[in-house]
Amino acid sequence: MGRLISFILFFAVFSGVMFGIHYFIFQVITKNLTLSIKTIQWIKWIFILSAISIMAGQMLSRLLHIHFIQYYGFVWLGFISITFAIFLVASLLKVIIPSGSGIIVLTAIVISLLISIYSFVNNMREPVLREIEIVTTKSIGATGEFKILQLSDVHIDGSTNQEDVNKLVKRVNELSPDLIVITGDLIDGRIGENSSINFIMKKLNSGNGVYAITGNHEYYSGIDNFIAFTKRTGIKVLFDEYIDITENVSLYGMKDETSSGSGRSGWTAGILKIIDKNKFNILIGHRPYGIEKNGGMGIDLQMAGHTHAGQIPPMDLLVQLVYKYPYGLYRSGNSFIYTSSGTGVWGPPMRFLSRSEIVLFRISQGEKISGRISK
Repeated sequence: MGRLISFILFFAVFSGVMFGIHYFIFQVITKNLTLSIKTIQWIKWIFILSAISIMAGQMLSRLLHIHFIQYYGFVWLGFISITFAIFLVASLLKVIIPSGSGIIVLTAIVISLLISIYSFVNNMREPVLREIEIVTTKSIGATGEFKILQLSDVHIDGSTNQEDVNKLVKRVNELSPDLIVITGDLIDGRIGENSSINFIMKKLNSGNGVYAITGNHEYYSGIDNFIAFTKRTGIKVLFDEYIDITENVSLYGMKDETSSGSGRSGWTAGILKIIDKNKFNILIGHRPYGIEKNGGMGIDLQMAGHTHAGQIPPMDLLVQLVYKYPYGLYRSGNSFIYTSSGTGVWGPPMRFLSRSEIVLFRISQGEKISGRISK
């Protein structure tokens, strides 16, 4: 019952926001451009049907495995979001230059189309390999280097291209990491028992295993579904718990706050009693927060995702305002937090100012603590 109420509330709020955005854009276009009644009617029905496709497409994809309407709906969501951001700027310009309203709106439409096309094409590129060098004064083992591969926000669902997943797994394995971690939102829908994606993801391999934590979308798509998927693929899930990876490296996994009963402050206070500060301690949590407190407790490196670096306007600006660590590597005292832009995308298959990425951390011992993005 709780999930049903949450869904109804989400649906109501999302629908209201979408109606407002579509109405605003429709009014700006029809009030500032000289259009025939027939053209206005065409625009109105395109807006109505496309807006419906956003939610209807997701339902059809999940219930009937019909994916093309969902894909169109997400592309439209990306285009309308970008257009909304550009039209807000255009509306301000209209106030300053009222005599040029028509030209301003027409220019805004062209810019929106160009940004949408570029963002769509940019997202078609394979994830970039981001390499992070972390130097610690702690011992990390006899080899002198410990390599950790981070995946985040892959968002696998029934419509995911299996060949893309296969290429991703192959690239990861070719890097020969000592440890693979997945910082939430691995799946975004039900993956059938007989899906080839199970077999492909099971090929992920590192010297010390593959570990994951939950993101918000694991709970949206059904936590039991996620647990079943990880069991089939050999991925170990950490629910507010830790494991000693080697005698020098420990991994702490924090479940997402979407889970009922998840109290991040209570859990982090609890691990203070058991953390061994002589080891190199890694914390994986979906959302990028808390490194100041966690670092003081003995966490050397925290990995997160969730923000997607915004993906497209206006979200790429909003994440900068909402999150202290929206994307990239940050230092707090002797500790670091890295927020990934994500290995995949959610919703619109678009990226404007960011790239999907896989992240390779090279941890080494030295005389002075330091961290940098080397590639």
